[in-house]
Amino acid sequence: MHLYEIRVVGPTGRTLIASQEMHLSDYAAIRSGRVLSDGSAFEVWRDLDCIHRAAAYERKTDAANENTPKPKAS
Repeated sequence: MHLYEIRVVGPTGRTLIASQEMHLSDYAAIRSGRVLSDGSAFEVWRDLDCIHRAAAYERKTDAANENTPKPKAS
């Protein structure tokens, strides 16, 4: 297992949240970063290396919920 630091980055580039977590692989740490960031920009660091940097994005679940027909009230 490796120790990773996940940083959620705000629009100004400042770190909003920093979390240290143990993961089996880089991929697992990146997935955890996606969940933690909840659509915000984030970075995943292993030791002194930034192994992943992602810009903010619109979550597919939010877009899907907007397009889903609402049930009619009876």
